[in-house]
Order: sequence, then structure tokens, then C-alpha cells
Amino acid sequence: MSYICMVKVNAEKKQDLSLTGIPVLFLPGNAGSYRQVRSIASVALRKSENMGYKYHFDVFSVNFNEELVAFYGGSLQRQTKFVHTSIKAILRLYKNQRFPPKSITVIGHSMGGLIARALLTLNGFKHNLVNLIITQATPHVMPVLPADNYLTDFYTLVNNYWTINSNELSNVTLLSVAGGYTDYQVRSGLTFLQSSRLQNCALSVVVKYIKLDNYTCICALMFVCLLNYVYQNKSLKGFFYPHKKKN
Repeated sequence: MSYICMVKVNAEKKQDLSLTGIPVLFLPGNAGSYRQVRSIASVALRKSENMGYKYHFDVFSVNFNEELVAFYGGSLQRQTKFVHTSIKAILRLYKNQRFPPKSITVIGHSMGGLIARALLTLNGFKHNLVNLIITQATPHVMPVLPADNYLTDFYTLVNNYWTINSNELSNVTLLSVAGGYTDYQVRSGLTFLQSSRLQNCALSVVVKYIKLDNYTCICALMFVCLLNYVYQNKSLKGFFYPHKKKN
């Protein structure tokens, strides 16, 4: 059983990680730390062990140096390109597997969710590298505070791309989770995405049964249970190992 909440890939020091799980990449948000991934990774591991799941998760994260991207948009494009490079590096870690994964699941908190969507806008980015994007308290519609032109232009680029290329992005499932009325930083209306087929279900589950603010949206047990439901649902198995042949 593998449990990885962060992996540093050092070109000078090769490591035999023997990864066999489902790769998941967590993207922290505004001023967020890569350490926030620990709650999701540890609970997912415990549940996988306790319930005897056939599959488990190798959870990675990236370090954005806790940049304030919600107030300065000049770093968003650079972070997006860095995530693209990270995804390719992560998938290379599985190259010696019999059935190496061809794609990765991305979980983005706050502005990390916007960066996850921005990946698809990059020149040279292969859409099949990401098949499932889960965003937590991400202001998709517009910035919470439109502080500069870099920020507003980035939003325009991402939202226009997803609208114009909706047919090409049909293989990418997007799940947006909001914190409800107790989240004073990102109101639920900003997390709305008309094209997201799973958004309304997720919102109704989270808002109805638990109260989440912007921070606890990261580690709430109810949200982790929701993730596990998505991961273990038989109809969603193709998200993780679409290349494996059915017995």
C-alpha cells in the first residue's frame, strides 16, 4: 500500500518508488501550502485499508510557495505551466508498470481549481492527461477581488476556452464543490459552472449536511467521503484505469 502526500523529483538522485496506485495531484490555492494535502491523502489511505479496496491512491502535491495569486494574477500562467511539467514527471514514475496510467486526477483548492482548468488552455497540453478535475471552493465565475488586469485576463482566457471548446473537453469531468453560506471568502455563486454535470449534486450534499468555510473545505470528512464515492463508483472506474482490459 502506497501513501505519498508529496514527492520531490531530484534529477541527481533517482528513487525507486514502486508506485502502483491511482495518481492524484493536489493543487493548493491562494497562500495555500502543499502540506494541506495530508488530510485528504491520509483519510483516503485509511479508508482504502479499512474497507479493503482493490485500488489505492498515490497522492502528490506541488509547492507554489504560498503565493497570493488571488490578489496578483501575474503568477497564474507560470504556475499552470509548472503543473503541466509536474503531471508529465509524475506519470513517468509509472512507466515500468505493466499498465501505466495515462492520465491523472487533479484536485484543486480555491485558485488551485482555476489552475487545473487552465491546464487545458496551454499550447501542447494533451487533454487526455487529465480526466477528472475536482475543485474545492474555487471561484470559477470571476475573481473574488478583481485586483489587476492579469487576474481578470486569466479568468477571461480560461472561461472562454471552456465555453468555445466544450465539445473537445467532453472527456474531462469537472466536479465543483462549494462551502455553502458559512464560507465568507468564496460565496457559492462564484463556484457555479453551467457545464459541470456533477456540480449540483455535490453542492446539495455538502451544503445540506455539513457547514464548511474556505479552510475546512480542504479536510472535511464529508468531502473526503464524497471523493471516495466518486472514486469507487463502478460507473466511474474508467476515469482511473481506462487502459485496462475487462476480465
